[in-house]
Amino acid sequence: MKFIRIFIGLFTLIMMGFVLSATYAQSAGAEVSVQRPNTDIAVIHFRGGRLVQSTEQYGRWFEKRNNGVINYEFFETASTAQSIELTGPNGQVKLFVDLTNKIIKGQWPGQAPKPIYTITKIEQMVFIQTPGTQPPVVQPPVVAPPVAHPPVVTPPVVNPSAPLPKDLMSATYVGGQFMQVSDVVWEQNTENGEAFHLQVVGYDEHSLYLYDASRHTFVTLEPRAKRSRIAVGGDYLRPFQTLTTVSAEPHTPIPPVPNGTLSQADKLACVQRGGYVERAGMLGAERCTTPFSDGGLVCTDSNQCQGQCRGDLSSEMGASVSGVCQANDNPFGCFSEVVNGQAGPGLCVD
Repeated sequence: MKFIRIFIGLFTLIMMGFVLSATYAQSAGAEVSVQRPNTDIAVIHFRGGRLVQSTEQYGRWFEKRNNGVINYEFFETASTAQSIELTGPNGQVKLFVDLTNKIIKGQWPGQAPKPIYTITKIEQMVFIQTPGTQPPVVQPPVVAPPVAHPPVVTPPVVNPSAPLPKDLMSATYVGGQFMQVSDVVWEQNTENGEAFHLQVVGYDEHSLYLYDASRHTFVTLEPRAKRSRIAVGGDYLRPFQTLTTVSAEPHTPIPPVPNGTLSQADKLACVQRGGYVERAGMLGAERCTTPFSDGGLVCTDSNQCQGQCRGDLSSEMGASVSGVCQANDNPFGCFSEVVNGQAGPGLCVD
């Protein structure tokens, strides 16, 4: 009888040990998996830059240019397997990432979402399942809902005889002008020969909305108020230029700077094929610069890039280095080409 009691006691202790071990293993596994991000994507590339998810706080994203400069910050506010919604800290600016159609849309106050970038590459996250090393998932800031009954603000009517935004074809300001060059493209010219091209986003009864993807710049032209406003990198709209004349007729272009100026037809063709007009080189002549979709990616040879693989001029010739793919086809500047993982001679092209 005493032997049976001892046997039952030992069996009970062994079974309790199994139960405790199983409970501990389940808790440890849950502790690791709960730290995974909602969206298992590390980088979303587009022409001219990329969206990067923070590795310190999942759900926090940064829009970076190809040179690494942070352009804007976003928080992931909604996501599915096909799309991601990103919201700026102030709740005013949103990005809608369509992973299926490879399109990123932007939305500013007062306008509907519009395509601003085409996705060229998506990099997935690689996880190492080690307990206690996974970063926390960020909780996006709570944005207070808009006031239910905001005060009605009537924009000043300075020039009631001005054309409606949908009929506007030209507008001038001190030191420059905006001109319509097609139904969907406008050109901004300055007295020193700079030229920028902007896509028509839309219009309402007060404003014509324009967007320059090369500068991440959003511009409004308001003919009746005789003013323009600007937002750079997704920031708030702020006053830009006072419009001196507005017209529903084409305006005579500002006389170009003598050194190498492209024709209006060449400028329009440049924008239509995805480029932008700039002055470059020692002579400052106008040229059509075309961005490369892989600009800024790490490389060890030019055959890995659309353009050249360029390294730091400080590297000694023949040293083992890595470089980055050329951002665009502008040939001017100082650089060294990386070939087969080795630094080439330093060059300066003017």
